[in-house]
Amino acid sequence: MSGHDKFLKILVEHEASDVVITCRAHRQGRQGSSRGQEVEFYCHSAILKRCCSVFADAAEFESLSGAVKLQDSARQRRFELWADDDIVFEVLRYIYCGAVYFHLGFRARFAQFLSVVDFLGIEDMAERQELEPLPREPTRPNFVGRTLPAASIFLEPGIRQWLQDLHQEDILAFLQDDLISGTLDHGVGAVGFSILCSLLTKLIEIRPQDLTVEVLGEQLYRRLANFG
Repeated sequence: MSGHDKFLKILVEHEASDVVITCRAHRQGRQGSSRGQEVEFYCHSAILKRCCSVFADAAEFESLSGAVKLQDSARQRRFELWADDDIVFEVLRYIYCGAVYFHLGFRARFAQFLSVVDFLGIEDMAERQELEPLPREPTRPNFVGRTLPAASIFLEPGIRQWLQDLHQEDILAFLQDDLISGTLDHGVGAVGFSILCSLLTKLIEIRPQDLTVEVLGEQLYRRLANFG
């Protein structure tokens, strides 16, 4: 069964699922609990550990340590993400199908999308899968002096086009958002070093006109230029 076929099953409980990912229901415009109702996605560890370092590392640890007993091997594992269900659904769509759908409200929660990608180790796994170090491209310099791994989420055509179509004000807002760029100053943020490096690499490739000192201002430009 292909990843696309398995993705169609994650909304309902089924026998082949051995990982349950839980998250919060997104209720736009409704009042009530900040957490909201819990949503479950019925996933497959074989696919998750191919694309996510957090699952790959857990599987390797259990294999080496013998932590999984025979009677526990058939049980579903539960994995909680403190994120909105529609954002988690799109991350899972990428893991299973290699594509992302940009629904209404995606722009406002782009930092959340990146934080889930970062937490699951999707970009980290893409870097691990490279057979040799990535070469620099002297004809196309960027702030972090690197190119993207072949399996980077930022090479997904939809993400590239979405970033390319955004207004300049949106790009500036992303780079000023502490949830995205907090790592620049503090080394800590909702989005980690690897994801921020990849985002900047993609932006300098497709939108170099927006990453100039005239647009960013001297302070932000200097922060980006000195990053990585």
